[in-house]
Amino acid sequence: MNKVDLLFIVDVTGSMGHFIQQAKQNMQSILENLSKEFSIDLQVGLSLYRDHPSQDNSFVTVVCDLMTIENIQNKISQITVDGGGDIPEAVLDGIIDGISTLSWRENSRRIAFLIGDAPPHGMLNDDCCLCGKTWGDAISEAQEKKIVIYSIVLSEDNDTKETFKTLANFTGGLLIDGKNAMNIILETLKSEFDNINLDTKVLEMLSKDFSIDDICKMLNIDREKISESKSRIAQFAI
Repeated sequence: MNKVDLLFIVDVTGSMGHFIQQAKQNMQSILENLSKEFSIDLQVGLSLYRDHPSQDNSFVTVVCDLMTIENIQNKISQITVDGGGDIPEAVLDGIIDGISTLSWRENSRRIAFLIGDAPPHGMLNDDCCLCGKTWGDAISEAQEKKIVIYSIVLSEDNDTKETFKTLANFTGGLLIDGKNAMNIILETLKSEFDNINLDTKVLEMLSKDFSIDDICKMLNIDREKISESKSRIAQFAI
């Protein structure tokens, strides 16, 4: 129950330079401190996206598989931002390629942060992305792998906020205010890790045939929290 697989799906076009610099400076320390504080077995992957030719001829996506915090920091330090072309980007490719490529661990809690400042191709006026896939394909990929997406928008663009909110909500996640992205990631992960610690205790007690009332008394929580925990345990039992 303490395994967490974390995927960052990040726009690396030119306008994202500020976030990338912040990530390079802070990501490793945030993840190291969290994994120590919560005794979490944490692995992290990256899915970086730009845009399709002819808008961008460098790459559409680059995916780094799950690895240790130390190793992912090396990958983050090598990220450069460039290009992008028109306003919409290859967001759906970033989601689909990242989720389908990663070596997700059995029985892990799976969390993705979608971070960008522009909307996806395929969710505005056009019916599908230039890759031929739809936003429904991206949602299906996430739901099949039991991945919760949290969306962070680093702009005030309403189209980006609405599309990122849709992608998050259909996976059980949320659109989060992106004014201070690194702190948001930290607080969101703390909340998730708190749930994981609780779920681990509840599952252990249930396996020992403790009653719900006994669990409530021993953990000093109400029945609603137990019900929420049992739902999460069922959801992430892979």
